[in-house]
Amino acid sequence: MEKKQNVPALRFQGFSGEWERKSLGNITEIIMGQSPDGINYFDKPCGKILVQGNADLKDGWVVPRIWTTQITKTAKAGDLIMSVRAPAGAMGKTAYDVVIGRGVAAIKGNDFIYHLLVNLNQKGYWKNFAAGSTFEALNGDNIRQAVVSITNLMEQSKIGEFFETIDRKISSVQYKIQKLQQFRQAMLTKLFPREGAVEPELRFRGFSGPWAQGVLGNVAKRVIVGLATSVTPYYRETGIPIFRNLNIKKNYLDDQDILFLDKEYADCQKSKQIHTDDVLTVRTGYIGISCVVPPKYDGCLTFTTLITTPDTTVLNGKYLSQYLNTPFGMESMQAVTTQGGRNNLNVNDFVKVVIKYPDLDEQIKIAEFLTSLDTYISLQQKKLERMQRLKGALLEKMFV
Repeated sequence: MEKKQNVPALRFQGFSGEWERKSLGNITEIIMGQSPDGINYFDKPCGKILVQGNADLKDGWVVPRIWTTQITKTAKAGDLIMSVRAPAGAMGKTAYDVVIGRGVAAIKGNDFIYHLLVNLNQKGYWKNFAAGSTFEALNGDNIRQAVVSITNLMEQSKIGEFFETIDRKISSVQYKIQKLQQFRQAMLTKLFPREGAVEPELRFRGFSGPWAQGVLGNVAKRVIVGLATSVTPYYRETGIPIFRNLNIKKNYLDDQDILFLDKEYADCQKSKQIHTDDVLTVRTGYIGISCVVPPKYDGCLTFTTLITTPDTTVLNGKYLSQYLNTPFGMESMQAVTTQGGRNNLNVNDFVKVVIKYPDLDEQIKIAEFLTSLDTYISLQQKKLERMQRLKGALLEKMFV
């Protein structure tokens, strides 16, 4: 049988030959963290940044979160940071000199080593060693004795630069999404009246005058709960879609994981059917999250969600969904929520939720603006996901 060569599936032109297998501890320096005493922790800049786990890593970089005045083990700006506790093996870099706690290890390395370790983690390598009674953790020997494959410095440099270019593009899209989300949040504070105000700070041209305020029950034709009895005997491979609370996302209906009901049974549930532009609201757990029913699901059913049919002479469904998902909409729902083992929003409480609204034309303008912004953010998020999937596929093919 021919011996399998230790080479990647994809290489830059001009490079050939097998990669060399070595233990990680023989090609780079590894420093295991040591946590300072808790009395030396601060939540504002004081001393040095402390890195002690995955919570201090975001998008591949150390994010300053905690500071310490006690210097134990340290890492320099440019060092690689590995989380050694759940999720063990997650990687990041530091742009600062930092103190490393017990939850992380500092690794001296270049861009090639960084992405080699990202790939190792992606393949689930560390799960073979991570163990613990309460949480998974790696020790120094696990990391130092890890067998990795490396190539010559010239090819390392080429691969490292290539993935750094991808990372910069990914970071650019992440930054754009962050700014768009911040912009959206800022617009919410201006497009809706503040507490005690009757008009918003910012309005579309041509609109003026005070907004109306009322409780949901007075501006809706129907507020009910979807099917609340067991429907297990009526589940089918195909049929009439039935949506659950988990399908309701902020301002959109997620149909990636839906169930189906027997058509004959569903046809007998006319009073519980949802219709185009009805608003669905999560009733238990993460209460208040709302979306509008799209036309293609007119006549379908839901399981224990709140269903609101707005009085379209005064309230637009898309506007209502956007309003309920705002911080002040959520606060209004929390104010009437029945507290128990977990949050629960009953119909009798939901109809008391306070709604602020302008005339219909302005409602539609606000809803269209926010919906278009949501759509653009969603497109950027999908672009980011595609780039991350591409990077994952390339890592698998360009490393051994």
